[in-house]
Amino acid sequence: MIVLPPSAFADRWEAKPDAAVAVGLRLLSERDIQVAKAESSKWVDKMYSGADGVIRDVDKAVESWNDCLVRWACALGTCDPNDVTKPYFPAAEDVIGDALTSEGLRRIWDALELLHLEESPVAPEATDAEILALIGRIAEGTADVAESEGRAIDAGPLLTGLSLAQAKRARRLFGRLGELV
Repeated sequence: MIVLPPSAFADRWEAKPDAAVAVGLRLLSERDIQVAKAESSKWVDKMYSGADGVIRDVDKAVESWNDCLVRWACALGTCDPNDVTKPYFPAAEDVIGDALTSEGLRRIWDALELLHLEESPVAPEATDAEILALIGRIAEGTADVAESEGRAIDAGPLLTGLSLAQAKRARRLFGRLGELV
């Protein structure tokens, strides 16, 4: 579940709440993901393909595909906070792009990403020994520098040897951990 403030909703949306609201989240199925990708591709073909089927502006088409994928994933991944079988938005696939601001969509997308990470069988839970080893690394405080795309980046003591992307992900996970403990 995520709590969205009124500012996450578009001003022109008729059902914009006056106070913060709880929105349920559900894990996306493989079918949901494939539907989101297919619908995003249809959107790009409709908006950016010429009569010959060739996409004229690839950069804009890629950006539009990504935006559409986020909308579809958020539509399919939101639900009643008390029942994952009931969508939060009526006709969510049609409504969500009008109902939410880009920041509101981003908050839901980030929450869905965290939900999948938290529930993923691909990312096993740390053992007690691994947690203690991690605490030891934090306590040591040995700073190092990681390299990303030829630039030196201060990765901090805990993030020694990680790429910039890995360090960012680790920091997000630590932020989430801080919310939980």
